[in-house]
Amino acid sequence: MASLFAIVAIGEGSYAECKGDNLELVIPFDGADIISSVAERIPTLVILISGRPLTVHPSLLDKMDALVAAWLPGSEGRELQMLSLEIITSRASYR
Repeated sequence: MASLFAIVAIGEGSYAECKGDNLELVIPFDGADIISSVAERIPTLVILISGRPLTVHPSLLDKMDALVAAWLPGSEGRELQMLSLEIITSRASYR
């Protein structure tokens, strides 16, 4: 029987300086609610994509099994994709 888990990729959209500025340091688009809803049901890896630090409430962290801060990965996003694939196929090496 295969293990089941979820990968939730969530965060800020791409933005340029000034135009995308937002004074709130929370996960946008009801992201915390989405993470909570999924993580309450199944083991969950969260990939948080942002261009600045965002707050994550400790109670939300407690629900996650793993968190990756991707920091607007740009062209390096492929490495994140490959790591996620390795985790899914159980071939990830932990360093």
